[in-house]
Amino acid sequence: MRLHLYKRGRVWWARGSHEGVKFRRSTKHTEKRLAEDVRRRWEREIADPAYYRAHQATVASAGVRWVREIRVTMKAETVRFYEAKAAHVERLLGDVRLSQLTRDKVVAFIETRKAEGSKQHTWSRELTALRLILKNAKGAGEFQGDPRDIVPSVSSGYVPEEAWYEPAVVWKAIEQLPAHRGAALAFCAATACDFGNIEHAREEDVEPEKVWVRGTKTSSRARWIPRVSVFADFMDHALEYADVDDGLLFGRWGKMARDVRNACRKAGVPEFTARDIRRSCATWMAKAGVRFEIAAKFMGHASMAMLLKVYAKFAPDDLGKAIKERMG
Repeated sequence: MRLHLYKRGRVWWARGSHEGVKFRRSTKHTEKRLAEDVRRRWEREIADPAYYRAHQATVASAGVRWVREIRVTMKAETVRFYEAKAAHVERLLGDVRLSQLTRDKVVAFIETRKAEGSKQHTWSRELTALRLILKNAKGAGEFQGDPRDIVPSVSSGYVPEEAWYEPAVVWKAIEQLPAHRGAALAFCAATACDFGNIEHAREEDVEPEKVWVRGTKTSSRARWIPRVSVFADFMDHALEYADVDDGLLFGRWGKMARDVRNACRKAGVPEFTARDIRRSCATWMAKAGVRFEIAAKFMGHASMAMLLKVYAKFAPDDLGKAIKERMG
C-alpha cells in the first residue's frame, strides 16, 4: 500500500486505502523529511502484520493480555500477587511501545521505584512480572528481542523476618477484638493459615480429630491438619465464638490486618501479622519437639526448606533449653 502525504495547515498528513478501508492520519510533523519517515514506517506496518503488532503493542497492552492468560492457568492468590506487581510496571512503563523498550528505560523504572520508597524485594518482583510480560509478548509475536537483555536480573534481597510471639501475646490481642473477630484470629493461630483463608472456613471443615484448611497460595496449602494439644485452646475459642452464617464460620473480614494492629496497640503488645502468627506456630511446634518435616506438613509446605529459612526461629535461650531437653 502506498500512502500519500499532503499538508493541512503546517502539519503533514498521510492518506490512502487498504482492502477498501480508507486511511488518513496526521504524522504530527511540520518537516516533510520527518513526515516521510513516518509514512514509510506506516506502509511497512500495513504490509507486514507481524511488524505492525510489534510496533503497536505497548507494555500496558501486553500486560493486560498476560494477566488475562494467567487467570486461566494460575491460582487466584498468585494472580493477585502478579496483578499488584504488574500494576506498577504499567503505571510507569505502560505507554512505552515494546519495540522501543530499552534496558535504560527499565533501569529508569528501577530508579523511580527506589525514589518512591520501594524496597529491593518489591521492585525486583516487579521486574519479574515485566520479564514474564515480555516473554508472553514474544510468544504472541509482539516482542522481537530477548527479555533477559532488556530486564536486569536482580536478587530479591529478601531477608526473612525472625519475629515470633508467645501464645500469650496472641491471646491479649484476641481479647481486644469483638468476640467473633477474636474467634477468627484464634482460628488463624490454631491452623497456621493465612488471614485471607479465614473467610473461607466452614463448619464442615472442623472434625473431632482434624481440620480442613482451605489454603489457596500453593497446592499444598489446601490440607487436612490434626487437632493437637499445642493449639487446642485456640481452636476451642474459635469454635465457641464463631459467628456462623450459611455454613461459614467467620465470613469476610475486610479490614482484618488493620483491626489486628489496633487490637495489639490496645493490648500493649507488639503488632503482628498473619505471617508472624504462622512463624510463631512453627516455633511453638519446634519448641514442643515436633520434627521439622512434620511441622512443614502442618504448615502446608511441600518441603522443610521454607520452614528452615523463615519459620521456627529460636532465641539463644530457647535453643539452649531445647538442646538440654533432648541431649541432657
